[in-house]
Amino acid sequence: MTEAFTVNALASRWNLPAGKVRAFIASGQLDAIDVSLNPGTGKPRYRVLADAVERFEMARTTTKTAPTPLRRRRAKQDSVTEFFK
Repeated sequence: MTEAFTVNALASRWNLPAGKVRAFIASGQLDAIDVSLNPGTGKPRYRVLADAVERFEMARTTTKTAPTPLRRRRAKQDSVTEFFK
């Protein structure tokens, strides 16, 4: 049997409010199962399977990129250019 997480467990794992986790589920970014007695009526009781959590975390993982080099400033040019000295 695979492990299933509650909304509150994921909220504490990711240090987010439970409402944000529910928003991820409602938007379809995080797959969940409604285990309430009457699905579709009243307040849902979501369970999120471990593989769905792993997919969600992998999709949101960032990688460290190389820093962009700093641009050099152009030397300030005089308004008059002298050709002969």
